Amino acid sequence: MLRFRIRPELPGNVPLMWPAGRSWLWTVASWCLPVILMAACTDLVPALEATTQHSIANLREGPGPMHPVATRVVQGTRLPVRGRDGDGEWIQVLHEDRTLWIHVDHTNLTAALRDSLSVAAVPTALPETTPVPPAPVTIVLTVTGAVVNVRIGPGTDYPVRTQVRQGDPLQAQALNTAGDWVRISDPTGGASPLWIYGPLTDLAEHHRAVLPMVAGPPKPSPPTPVPTATPTVDPGVPCPLVWSDEFERDGLPDSSRWWFDTRQNDWNPDALFYTTANRKANARVEDGLLILEAHKDGYGGREYTVPRLTSRQAWTYGWFEMSARLPAGRGTKAAIWMVSNTDPYGGWPNNGEIDIMEFVGHKPGIVHANIHTVVYSNRAGTETLDAQTLHFPDASTAFHRYAVEWTESTITIYADDTPYFVFKNDRMWNPEANYKEWPFDHPFRLILNLYVGGDWAAAKGIDPNIWPQSMELEYVRVYACKP
Repeated sequence: MLRFRIRPELPGNVPLMWPAGRSWLWTVASWCLPVILMAACTDLVPALEATTQHSIANLREGPGPMHPVATRVVQGTRLPVRGRDGDGEWIQVLHEDRTLWIHVDHTNLTAALRDSLSVAAVPTALPETTPVPPAPVTIVLTVTGAVVNVRIGPGTDYPVRTQVRQGDPLQAQALNTAGDWVRISDPTGGASPLWIYGPLTDLAEHHRAVLPMVAGPPKPSPPTPVPTATPTVDPGVPCPLVWSDEFERDGLPDSSRWWFDTRQNDWNPDALFYTTANRKANARVEDGLLILEAHKDGYGGREYTVPRLTSRQAWTYGWFEMSARLPAGRGTKAAIWMVSNTDPYGGWPNNGEIDIMEFVGHKPGIVHANIHTVVYSNRAGTETLDAQTLHFPDASTAFHRYAVEWTESTITIYADDTPYFVFKNDRMWNPEANYKEWPFDHPFRLILNLYVGGDWAAAKGIDPNIWPQSMELEYVRVYACKP
């Protein structure tokens, strides 16, 4: 018969009993061994670590640039990971017995590892009672715009001090409080810092995590009106010709400047044309002219053939001009336009479209200009195409100059010397505006093409007796600014 002995009581006056004899040792072991093994195994499992990937990284007291920088670590530092914020943009780590935060782009964590982390409690950012000078950082940014103004403060209402060109390196110091302008060392060697618009550089999220945020200098007082006009461009700053095609060599278009875009028309599936490549009947240089020609020849399995040329180079800002003579007759459409070289904001119209000139044959002598964005487009019902027109009765018999002046604040479209369409950057005055209003802050390329048919071109039908029809160009020129 099994006998039990009463031993000292546990807290709560619960008597502790075990079997008499040696069997009580096995009972104790069966209770304690799992606990011991769990503790040992916990010590054997390595903690998740993140390794810093950039030359220097900020560790902050909370997740975001509004939290103070606690310290900085160099590339290769290993940091035990404890969690993440709700968006997964910032990682909670341990460093020198402190719980701090680092931006995920500064680490080697994969998206899967980041998403597997639990969401950590986020400390409340404390308002700064006394300004603390930001610690110096060493970040070199590269100019991505063709020619970019450098100003004495963060905004277009500050005077321009100098200009920089695409590819120029800049020593970044800080960001403004809105995070869209970068304070830089004076590229001309001056002692005072200057400012450049961030989207016109290769500023990235991992730069933002390191650069401190500072206030800009006081805004200048409005200048006293003077009777003479102030030039829009500093006369001491040259406005170079950065790219051109004068069409001086007969044959196919210069393949170092243009490529044939043979994607068939996705926007007008009912169009009747086939887009060709390297076919002189549709695109050729002849007697100093680029001739883009539409034929009714059945080539490629469709009734008509057309060309579409796209520039190999892309630009951010500048003056773009071309001299062109347009086709004639119902069913034709000619277009000179610009689209994004990449897709930073998603599909059309998120990245924007600049229509320098559009012409349809059933509206003879009328040229159109237009802009497409998420907010301003025919898809959103906010397009005002018919209001942006100019009448050239001889558009199909004489050459006219079509141009666009594209700056960080405005897009202005011209026909000859008449500006007849102006589109302003909402982001310059509306703090809630973003790429949906103004996506024009990255490189765009030029497109030259003809259409036959489609909703707009064939709204009045297609004349079967007018073919071939062509758009002819004397030159295409790109300047860094308005010459």
